[in-house]
Amino acid sequence: MREHEVLGMTITPAAAGQSNRPPPTDKTSLLESWAEFNAAFPSELDCREYMFRNAQEAGVVRCPRCWHAKVHRKYGDRMVGCRRCGKRWSFTAGTFFERTRGARPWVGAIWLMEHGFMVSSLRLASLVNIAYSTAWTILQKLAAALQIEMGIECEEVPSSRFWRVVCKRSRETPARSHPSAEQEELDNKGYYPTVSHSADVPQSSPEPVDGGPELWHGLGGIQPSHTIKNDVTQPIPKDDDSNEHGLERAEKIVYDCLSADPIHFDVLHERTSLASGALSAALTMLEIYGLASSTDGNCYVRAGPHPGQASGHQFPTPLSHTVSASQSSRFCGPIQSILRFFHGTSRKYVQPYLARCWCQADRARWGLGAAMQACFRFGPLTYAQILNYVSPPMVKVFVRA
Repeated sequence: MREHEVLGMTITPAAAGQSNRPPPTDKTSLLESWAEFNAAFPSELDCREYMFRNAQEAGVVRCPRCWHAKVHRKYGDRMVGCRRCGKRWSFTAGTFFERTRGARPWVGAIWLMEHGFMVSSLRLASLVNIAYSTAWTILQKLAAALQIEMGIECEEVPSSRFWRVVCKRSRETPARSHPSAEQEELDNKGYYPTVSHSADVPQSSPEPVDGGPELWHGLGGIQPSHTIKNDVTQPIPKDDDSNEHGLERAEKIVYDCLSADPIHFDVLHERTSLASGALSAALTMLEIYGLASSTDGNCYVRAGPHPGQASGHQFPTPLSHTVSASQSSRFCGPIQSILRFFHGTSRKYVQPYLARCWCQADRARWGLGAAMQACFRFGPLTYAQILNYVSPPMVKVFVRA
């Protein structure tokens, strides 16, 4: 009776119908859902039993000696025995959950994902009472399993579209550089395939993903396609033009670079080619004039009318950030989710976070039990492979129709 109650809460039609609800976001809903999880899976044995039932459904519970599928075991036991040859083995061996100790942190993280919650590693560690590093590894591995499932319902776009969320360093970040330097290196080396930014040119839908974890392991390998001719970068005009606000030349150059969207100091430094001291002085004067304002994260935005527009000298925008307003708004959902729940990320892990955003947004696809089944389809994944992963130049993102 105990088995029936635990499994019934996750596979009954009434519970499955809840997957069409909009994704919850507030802390109260999270705690309520976690209370439901504790009621459904009060012990480690219940979590392991739920994992075993899903492994059976996925067809991965087979004797390694005779390949027989019928086994015998105790409730909640990790070890199973073959009914034909009598061999005993762990049903998680050779699967996504290979070498995992406790089942409860994994089942709990999957439960929250399948209920539409975006949880950080710190929050998961607090809920399950595990170390932060363990929670981080769990969430990164689950994101890898989700990422492999990204097929024709997702769109493939350059990773530079998500430069706003890149505010954390990683092992790929050049020494003594801003986190955005990872993306700038890709732009400078020409690792992007040709992507049309015109709304009139339809983008081809990517083929369904197939190939299992081997494909995910290779996504981080960046291979150059062909060099992009970056003809948008032009020399800054050297003449000293007057303007209606009476700005100095450096202030005029910096103001032309600013926009309504926050731009980091390092990006301004790269665009203007001004020395750091001169750039800081120009930004300070623009703030005094009321033409610029600073935002969180050492970023700046334009505040006021454009001076000297008639002069025709406006600093061009780098290729990696040349995105129309309509294209930028299409990705506001995942960008806002990453900034809200994780306070940004590194470019190295942009793709896994986009996969988690897909799980939150597409509730029809990721209902109860879907993420667990995706894990068993994925296969083993090591901690070293997580650390060595790098998001490809072209990432996949789910865009709600």
